[in-house]
Amino acid sequence: GQDDAGQPLSGSYRLLVLTDKNGNPNRPSAGEVIGPLSQPILLGTEGVEYSLDRPFRSFPTELLVAKTDTPETSISGTVVVSAKLQEQLDSTDRLVIMLFDLKLGRPVAIKISDNFVPQQKFSIGQANAMGGQTLKGEYSLRILTDKNNQPFQSVPGEIIGRSQGLISMGTGDLEFELDQPYIR
Repeated sequence: GQDDAGQPLSGSYRLLVLTDKNGNPNRPSAGEVIGPLSQPILLGTEGVEYSLDRPFRSFPTELLVAKTDTPETSISGTVVVSAKLQEQLDSTDRLVIMLFDLKLGRPVAIKISDNFVPQQKFSIGQANAMGGQTLKGEYSLRILTDKNNQPFQSVPGEIIGRSQGLISMGTGDLEFELDQPYIR
């Protein structure tokens, strides 16, 4: 609803509901289920019945438009790890990249990569936006390692880096350091 949107909502919207077990709603995982993409529903409609009726293997084909980023619609660079935290890394760690909208108090884009290796190139942008929102302006960047397939639940050995300020879409060649233990 309106509380979850970054801009005023009006008119009709199509509804798609799915479960998420792996912390990445864009990547299907065993045991996740999804329902059909609904016909347009007028905002404010109450009592909508919706069924999660099939295993989640992929998004409906009509939603699978080519997702590509341009330098103007993304933030990119290289992820490095501070020397004092290098020993925390494991070859199976995933890399979780998030753009946060501080006004909304939540992530607006998430990208997860398997098998993080320091000095790894990264890019996050419009193709990773949650809920189809348009990314523009400046965001807080957080990059962390994930050992337990739960990016919002920390375990010992995970590390994080947080941008000191806001970073503008279109920023490239950023060197981003993971410099503290991830404790949540």
